[in-house]
Amino acid sequence: MERRADRIQKKKRTQPFSDNYIRGLKPEKFQYQEREGRGFGIRVLPSGVKTWLYIYMFEGKRRQMNLGQYYTEANPPASHVNLATAHKLYRAAFDLVQSGIDPQAAPDPIAVVTEPETTQALDNDDNITIETLVERYHTHIQATLVKKSVYDQYRTLTVDVLPEWRGRLIRDIKRPHSIKLLEEKSKTAPGQANNILKTTRAMFSYALDRELIESNPFSRLTRAVPQIKPKKRRRFLSADEIKYVWDTFHSSQKLSLIQRILLLTLATGQRAGEVCAIEWNEIEFGQGKPLCKTCMMKCGWWTIPANKIKTENRRDNPDPQPFRVYLSPLAASLLPIQSQELRNIGVHWVFPSAENGPVRENSLSQYVQRAHDLKAMDWAPHDLRRTFASHLPSIGCTQEHIDRIQNHVIPGVGGTYNRYQYDAEKLHWELQWSLRLQEISCS
Repeated sequence: MERRADRIQKKKRTQPFSDNYIRGLKPEKFQYQEREGRGFGIRVLPSGVKTWLYIYMFEGKRRQMNLGQYYTEANPPASHVNLATAHKLYRAAFDLVQSGIDPQAAPDPIAVVTEPETTQALDNDDNITIETLVERYHTHIQATLVKKSVYDQYRTLTVDVLPEWRGRLIRDIKRPHSIKLLEEKSKTAPGQANNILKTTRAMFSYALDRELIESNPFSRLTRAVPQIKPKKRRRFLSADEIKYVWDTFHSSQKLSLIQRILLLTLATGQRAGEVCAIEWNEIEFGQGKPLCKTCMMKCGWWTIPANKIKTENRRDNPDPQPFRVYLSPLAASLLPIQSQELRNIGVHWVFPSAENGPVRENSLSQYVQRAHDLKAMDWAPHDLRRTFASHLPSIGCTQEHIDRIQNHVIPGVGGTYNRYQYDAEKLHWELQWSLRLQEISCS
């Protein structure tokens, strides 16, 4: 005869529970348990009854707490508990255990867990509108992302999402609503539809992590709306195309700020958005020496602050670092001369705009798309960074040095343990690339 313990199967799920997943759990011959992790799980009986569980150790003994039976919208008895509520009950019980209190010690354990403050929080969370979620998410990303990413995401939400869903509760937003939103946008702007997907998916993941919703309506939508799937660009400029762009820009009497930004992106291999946001106090001319005999103070170092660097502001990066870029004499010559008038009014941007800030990155794309002499080439500003990386091997630069010069994320233990700054290699290859650019432009 089988013992009872042998008939209880225990399964560990690698992903957090979702309402669809719990609803899809089918009864089997014997009862079984599904575990989400850290003691939270659900028991499924042969009768089909599903019961939330919290399994924990207290005073050296293993204990199991019943958090209530699961319900669906089709059959929601008042005494049953949905996924979001079960998570809150589990969290409250978990906190009690961490404080040295057994949540089952009271006559009514559920009453201990759902104390008045917690119940009030549940009522408030059930009525969160999309406007409230957008503002909460905006506050959250301000502490975790660079300013440009914060601006772009907030603009996408306020321009493309809020007008469609204003006043709607987030718990009422389901997968069909998300698909409809993306399909409508993809008809006129598939690129922006993909931006909406990335932003809303991140925002609803934030809501899911805080148990404001039971599932993310924007999860795995690229199959449902295949037209928004981003296409990987492989475009880079050939030597002849580099010469054409260089000659076209220099055919005018004076380079515009946007032309200088594009050429500086090509000369340094850095991200166009970071080039747009250069400030004068980030540049140190003369390689940091009192007098540079190599180029007579016409070169230098540009130190990009960590809060401006895309790869340094990832959520999993606990110690963001600034990044140094060598400015060859050619690159330094592309910087505009700061007028005395701008100095007097305190403008610190190297490439200032009329909006009291730096030139915006999307202005570069608009210029390339609208410039009559450049339309036929079909290229984008970011292709200049790819052009830099594609031409450097032809002059002998290794992939390791290219990655370090362009500040790519280095995977594995190399990115964790190798803290060498590669300043000498940056200086050498940026100089070699500037000589190659001069050869191309003069050929």
